[in-house]
Amino acid sequence: MPTILITGANKGLGLGFAKRYAADGWRVLAACRRPDAATDLNALAQTHDVQVHALDVTDHATIDALADTLKAKPVDLLLNNAAVQGGHPQKFRHTDYAAWDLAFRTNVMGVMKMCEAFAPHVERGAKKLIVNVSSRTSSIANKTTADPDNTKGELHQYRSTKTALNMVSRCMAWELQPRGIAVVLLGPGWVRTDLGGPNARLSVDEAIAACVPTINSFTLADTGQFRGHDGTVVPW
Repeated sequence: MPTILITGANKGLGLGFAKRYAADGWRVLAACRRPDAATDLNALAQTHDVQVHALDVTDHATIDALADTLKAKPVDLLLNNAAVQGGHPQKFRHTDYAAWDLAFRTNVMGVMKMCEAFAPHVERGAKKLIVNVSSRTSSIANKTTADPDNTKGELHQYRSTKTALNMVSRCMAWELQPRGIAVVLLGPGWVRTDLGGPNARLSVDEAIAACVPTINSFTLADTGQFRGHDGTVVPW
């Protein structure tokens, strides 16, 4: 039975991934900050092979503790999904530096620490895959005009952290390649979640239906790539 470890698994895309992989017969290690409040995730654990674990990706001690708790478990797929967008509007002269700091600690440093702590687990797995959830909004090549949604602004905080995540992941890919571990970035699309908002194009179910086959197709040959939910290459 393959095993997946998912961060931010209590809601949105994280919960969607947990439901889909559990239904597909995977053992799901579902991590979130407050398991006691994760009603839907705990309900899933009653009917499927889902283990719920407490984890705050901004607290490196909790990451190390979970890695030690799970030290005997190989992880076929590490899915770093937990992220924050920050407050709105994110535009010039409206910068919330504290929120930006939290976004970097969550979206970049939290992911790096997860990869460092769980690389030995992934190396022992059969699939040996790390997928870091990024965003098409991180693409510098695609950022050619001002954002028309003035309520959110230019999303400086969110975009910059996801762009940083891309480079961190790209570097990590070549470092882990000799160990047989693939590191791939995934842009899941604009999804109707707390982060994506109610006007997003895709429902969680639609996004998951596209993302999972794409993720499952990744091999070591794809390491360092940035792919969309449909498998297409996203420009840097």
